Amino acid sequence: MKKKVSILIVSILIISAVGVSIGQLKDTSILGFFNQEKSKDETKDLSKDIELEDTSNLEENLEENLQTEETKLREKLIRVDSNGAVAVGVTFLNPIEDSEDYLSFEVILDTHSVELDQYNLGNMATLFIGDEIKITEGLKWETEGSGHHMIGYLKSPRNYEGKIIDYLESDFIELEINDLDGVASRKFRWEKEEITL
Repeated sequence: MKKKVSILIVSILIISAVGVSIGQLKDTSILGFFNQEKSKDETKDLSKDIELEDTSNLEENLEENLQTEETKLREKLIRVDSNGAVAVGVTFLNPIEDSEDYLSFEVILDTHSVELDQYNLGNMATLFIGDEIKITEGLKWETEGSGHHMIGYLKSPRNYEGKIIDYLESDFIELEINDLDGVASRKFRWEKEEITL
């Protein structure tokens, strides 16, 4: 993802630099000059006078726009369940940052009364890839934080029974978390139209 963003930034900077140069040519009526017969020396001297604008603001604006787009995408892909004493927010990450190795979910747990360290969501989750695939084993749970506020990542290998799972071909993705703080089942679902961005 970072490589794609870097390539996009470089491409936009090049296009902007060419556009700025042409804009400056139009603004100073230099284009008319090139239509007349002038010596090569005069043309070379003239090109020295054309300077490109500072592109640092362009880079900052592009970075802000990319962050805004990712924020919008995250808002579209988050699902929330606030049953019981633990609020759970799950974001399906692959449409944002595709991984060749895993189907990844960011899980945010928030409570004021339950010790969250006691839960290993890798053992409590079931992943459905459409109606065809049901994964109950091999899910990895990696956490940041502890106590009453926790962010974790639930990951399932994309290699399933010798085949790579292509979530884009499925009708839906559903993550079910069972028995978290006495709530029998919490389901987080993404339809095909929501994940094919």
